[in-house]
Amino acid sequence: MADNSEHSTSAPGLDKQKWPWKTEPQNISVNDGPNLSIITPSYNQADYIEATLLSVLNQSYQNVDYIVMDGASTDGSVEILRKYESRLSRLESAKDDGQADAINKGISRAEGEWIAFLNSDDLYLPDALQAIARQLKQTKSRWVTGGVRILGDNGADYGTRYPDLPYPADLGAWLTYENQVPQQGCFVHRSVFDEIGQFDTSMHHAFDLDFWVRMSLAGIQPELLEQPLAVFRIQDSSKSMTGRLPFVEDHRKILEKHRDSVSAKSYQTITKKLNGMEANSRIYAAANWAEQEDRSKALKQLSHAFRLKKSSSLTRPFWGAVKRTFTGA
Repeated sequence: MADNSEHSTSAPGLDKQKWPWKTEPQNISVNDGPNLSIITPSYNQADYIEATLLSVLNQSYQNVDYIVMDGASTDGSVEILRKYESRLSRLESAKDDGQADAINKGISRAEGEWIAFLNSDDLYLPDALQAIARQLKQTKSRWVTGGVRILGDNGADYGTRYPDLPYPADLGAWLTYENQVPQQGCFVHRSVFDEIGQFDTSMHHAFDLDFWVRMSLAGIQPELLEQPLAVFRIQDSSKSMTGRLPFVEDHRKILEKHRDSVSAKSYQTITKKLNGMEANSRIYAAANWAEQEDRSKALKQLSHAFRLKKSSSLTRPFWGAVKRTFTGA
């Protein structure tokens, strides 16, 4: 068993002396269940990848086809991955065109009946695959998802998030955060990829949302397993901590891709909401630039926010960013 002090930080919110570093012998076997293909895309995640690997390899359910697609990391990740290569179904380290491309390559190599992807800084919880395998044996759905614990590297516990699908085929609900599915808890039958295709490699932030939308519009709805399956780790280098602007840009791409599926009025309504989301993201970005004392970039973001949504100038965050820009306070 690997020593987590050498390469990997401890799993957030979990006992670093136990999961996923140590596991107790299991007397229960449900390995006659479906074969699960788990794909982990990774690039320069030496501080986190070992915990991710062990959270899969130490599962009590072992009917798993585990594939790791590394994007030619240069930070020591490959050396860590090689230690576990004999326990992986497949390990590749080569340049790719981003996370979606890496996952698509993994899907093309997958042999499992069900497919999931787990990012290289996230984790499965103990016995998660055993629980999902039991559900998959009896489900009639082709998309099953469970809850995801959201934990910070600083030990903060942000609770467990479950899918919220009040309007499954409503494009506006999907694109304006009223309707979301946490990717870490999702398992999709391989036939779905044959039917609607793989992930859109032109997107680098919301490609999973685009896929959920495509499934939803095709009439494929998720079945909920009401227990947490995975951990979404919040850390400084994770995409969701670098600002929401790239996500909003992808949301606009998704809207244009499916424009024919909504009325002209709905299109205008969704666009207006996305403008508001972008304005808020730019105000947030402006505040960050102001903290770094880059007045020019802060003013540029505030100007964009004002043009997108003039009412944003009446909000406290907007004036807070303005104050930081000119006074540094």
